[in-house]
Amino acid sequence: MTTDSESQNWEPCPPGALSGLSQGLKRQRRRESMIRSAGLLSVVLFVAAGGWFAVRSGPTPEEFRYGGITCSELQQVIPQYLAGDLDQKLIDQIESHLAACAHCRDKLRQMRAKEPAVEAAMRDPLKPDDSLTTTLASADF
Repeated sequence: MTTDSESQNWEPCPPGALSGLSQGLKRQRRRESMIRSAGLLSVVLFVAAGGWFAVRSGPTPEEFRYGGITCSELQQVIPQYLAGDLDQKLIDQIESHLAACAHCRDKLRQMRAKEPAVEAAMRDPLKPDDSLTTTLASADF
C-alpha cells in the first residue's frame, strides 16, 4: 500500500525512459533467444558430426566383404593365390570376391602384370651397373 506522502513524491518519467526500458528488455529477450538457438544448433551440429563420423568409419570401398573375405584379406593372399599355394575353400572365396569387386580385380590385374618382371629378376639377379662401379672406384673415401 502506498501512503499519501509517497504518492505526493511521485514524479513522471522523463521522456523516452519507458521506451529505453522497453528496448532494453527486447534486447535481453533477443539475446536469451539467440543463446537458446545457439545451444540447440550446437547440439544438432554435434549429432550430425557424430553421424558423419560413424558413416565415414564404416567399410571403405577397399573393405567390402564378398565371398566371405574382405578386400584387405584378399590383397594379403594374392601372391599365394597367383602361386597356387592356397586351399580350395580359400580359392573359392577369392574367386567369389573377385567376381563382385572391381577394385580387387584391378589389383590382381596389376599384380599379374608385375609377375613376369619379378620372376625374371629372381632368376637373373641384377649385375652392378658399370658406371656405378667406376664412380665408386674413383671416389676418395
